[in-house]
Amino acid sequence: MRQRSTYILIGVGNLLIGIGFIMLLLHGLKWPYIWATFVGNACGIVWSYMVHRPYMNHIQTFSVVVIGKIIGVYLVSHVVAFIVIHPWMYHIISIGEPNWEPKLQLDVVLFMEASIFTMLSIVLEKIILFPRVVEKDR
Repeated sequence: MRQRSTYILIGVGNLLIGIGFIMLLLHGLKWPYIWATFVGNACGIVWSYMVHRPYMNHIQTFSVVVIGKIIGVYLVSHVVAFIVIHPWMYHIISIGEPNWEPKLQLDVVLFMEASIFTMLSIVLEKIILFPRVVEKDR
């Protein structure tokens, strides 16, 4: 149980760091949406990796396969959360709150997408990167 709550807290930290960098890059430095989300998430991923290291003791060495799995998990999560569902999120927000100013609308969409990114990456990590940990939790 303690391991699960630690894992969830790491995911929340990843969300906060990722969305913080996305907002900084997008609004502060005026980066394009796709690059701001990609680099912001990469910052969250690096932080997440640094914090996950003690829990990754079952991975003795980092091989090309392991690195490929890590990159794959985050690329799939990023594509789904920030590219595939992006138009749908805008549509949902515009139906619910059609009078919001565009910047607020974008920020709400980004937070929803970052939340989906975090949840999806947590699920994929549990299945692909930590399969033995999943078995022990049951």
